[in-house]
Amino acid sequence: MNDNIMIGISNEILSYLTANDIKYKQGKEANALPRSIFELRLLALLNSYFKLDIARKRTVHFSKELTKSFSNLNENVQNLTISFKNKFESGDPIQYNLSTLAHNSDASDFLFDQWNIKHLHLSNDEATNVSEMKGNRGDWLLFFVDGEDQVLFLDVRVHPPTSAGFICFEFLKILESNNWMSAINATYCEKKDIIIEPEWVVKEGKDADKDAYEFMKGKANFFMEINRKYYMINPVSIGGKRIAYVDALKNIERKLEQIPKNSDFIDFRIVLKNGCFGMLKYRTDSVDAMLSI
Repeated sequence: MNDNIMIGISNEILSYLTANDIKYKQGKEANALPRSIFELRLLALLNSYFKLDIARKRTVHFSKELTKSFSNLNENVQNLTISFKNKFESGDPIQYNLSTLAHNSDASDFLFDQWNIKHLHLSNDEATNVSEMKGNRGDWLLFFVDGEDQVLFLDVRVHPPTSAGFICFEFLKILESNNWMSAINATYCEKKDIIIEPEWVVKEGKDADKDAYEFMKGKANFFMEINRKYYMINPVSIGGKRIAYVDALKNIERKLEQIPKNSDFIDFRIVLKNGCFGMLKYRTDSVDAMLSI
């Protein structure tokens, strides 16, 4: 690929990460070639962008389980939950109430990476940047799934004492009982159509949370059995990145390989919408061209 193009796009990605308060360790780029730097930064952007929440108006739905248990929550937690419902529906930004992992492009958020579930801290204290987030952490967390037009409130729970405590098989049961599995990109698998080894299946039971966490910590793919149905959700690569991100990278590189090597970089605008990563403007033999990648 054209080094000038890769360097130009890489610099725009780094500017985007910096402008959006997303941590990125440039030290890992030491002695790396332009293509490697391009790949590191693009994967870092994808890993963070989808963990964050882009402010826009959306409809909020409570799960049946949260609706049933809502009156048992203390009044302050109820009010905070309703407050965030209103924020989502008004399109107000909530990204600084999210997990701090959302602002770290190098961090793994197992719950989101494999199950598409996010959480936010229920707090009245506002933060306007990452450094202020330590002041708005709450004892209660709202677990949710966000989409283009809707947000699904799964449950409200006390902050777990350890990272393993975030992996709760009960969330999948809530999603399944509300017919929301498609919202987390879950693929339903018929056992008769594929070979499913028992040791790669997490089943309902007292060890489900621990078993799922061990698979995730080991960056391994596995099946979930819920109500005698088998699901695979967001498979990951050997390095723990979502395979979807790696596939996106390869597709972008294939498009960039079409650009003549004597071309010059002019501009790049990050889009990340409707299957478009960004719009590239470049010049070849004094002729300007645009490419959607």
